Amino acid sequence: MAVCAQDRGRASVKRVVFAAMLLLPACASGPMPPTWQTQSHAAMEAFTRHYFEGDTQRSNRELAEARAAVAATGSPELAARVELVRCALATAALDFDACAEFDAAKNDASADDQAYRAFLGGNWQDRDRSALPVHYRAVVSAGDEAARNKSMQQIHDPVSRLVAAGALFRLAQLSPEGLDSAIDTASAQGYRRPLLAYLNVQANNAQASGDSAALASIRKRIELVYRSLPATR
Repeated sequence: MAVCAQDRGRASVKRVVFAAMLLLPACASGPMPPTWQTQSHAAMEAFTRHYFEGDTQRSNRELAEARAAVAATGSPELAARVELVRCALATAALDFDACAEFDAAKNDASADDQAYRAFLGGNWQDRDRSALPVHYRAVVSAGDEAARNKSMQQIHDPVSRLVAAGALFRLAQLSPEGLDSAIDTASAQGYRRPLLAYLNVQANNAQASGDSAALASIRKRIELVYRSLPATR
């Protein structure tokens, strides 16, 4: 069972990189892609994995490699897309400051990438939902907070589900049930960084409500995850 969950987590990371990033040729039997594409794809996949695992040192190194590979194209649009992927993953971990690099380069980004950034930032009014990845459209289209949280919980891909949870949190519409779903999702995948982020939100809620028993239980989980962080963090 654990092996299967790990395989699903790796597949989820790959899907996010493929969908949001560099669009490598789908047919392996076709012409070999340029070196910059293979290097940037591998680096972004590794960045995603290490970032979610909470290994800051390694994730920063892989991000630098991806940026360097894409810079070889001289394409500001692709350079902005690297920052958009970083922004999306950071949103999944409630680290909204990590979107500053994309925001500084947003005028170089495509219309679809700008629409995705608006989704991540909770700016959903008067947006073309068809410009968003398909699994987020139901979340944006939902009529109220409860429906949005339900739609988020029904996203099959765990990374995409966490991204949507982060967007709802940014919008101040992540319900207690949605928060539980985000915690369960990150826990099942072993994604330490987003798990710690959502557990800390849950701890703050328990403290604010005076639920000392729940707070003690949550803090126990937080300490356990902290002890498992990579030594290189």
